[in-house]
Amino acid sequence: MPVTPLPPIPPPPSVKGSGGSTTAATPPAAPTGSSAPPALDPRVAGRVTPGAVPGTDPGPRLPAAEIPGPPGWPALPARDAPNFTDAKPVHLTPGTKIYRVFDGSSNPAGSYWALALPASEESWRSGNAVLDSWNAGTQYVEYTVPPGDGLHVWQGGTSGQGLKDDGDPNHVLTGGEQQIWMPRNTIPKGDLTPQPTPWSGGGTGGST
Repeated sequence: MPVTPLPPIPPPPSVKGSGGSTTAATPPAAPTGSSAPPALDPRVAGRVTPGAVPGTDPGPRLPAAEIPGPPGWPALPARDAPNFTDAKPVHLTPGTKIYRVFDGSSNPAGSYWALALPASEESWRSGNAVLDSWNAGTQYVEYTVPPGDGLHVWQGGTSGQGLKDDGDPNHVLTGGEQQIWMPRNTIPKGDLTPQPTPWSGGGTGGST
C-alpha cells in the first residue's frame, strides 16, 4: 500500500515589528544563572560615548581618603577624592559664575560644577569624564555667587574614567578639565533655573 508522507514542519510563529514588517518571534530569554551578558543601560547600548578615546588606562587619581579642609571649608569626602587628579580649597568670590550640567533625574544643586559651560557633549564628557549611564546631560544651570562671604569649595583636575561599566572596556574619557566640588544643596535649588544644554536643543556654550 502507498506510504502517506508526513506533513511539513510549520515555520515559527511571526510577530509584527514596530514598522509593520513581519519578523520571527523572539526566542525565549536565557534562564537565570546562565552566562548571558547583562543588559546595558538603554542610553549606552550600541554607541561609543561622545568624547571617548581608545584605551584601557584612565590615568592617575587621588586615593579614596578624606581630605580635611582649612577652617570654614568642608572636607572632601573619600568617595569623591578619586574623581580628582589634584584638589585644593578655593574661595569663590562674589560675582563668580559657575555651571552644572545634569539631567531630569539628578539634582540641579548637586556637588560637581565647572567654571565654564562646555560647547559640545564631546568636550563635556571628555573633559569632565562623565559616563553616559551617569548623566544624560540634557540640562544645565548657571549660578552667580551673590554678595557676601562667597563659597568655600574644592577645585582641581578631573580624573579620567574607563567605560567598562557602560559595556565598553576599550575606551576611556581622559578628564583633565578643572572641576569644583561642594556639598549637595550648598546652593539653594530655588536660585537655579534649568536650561537645555547647547547639544540638546538650545543655549550657547563657551567660557565665562
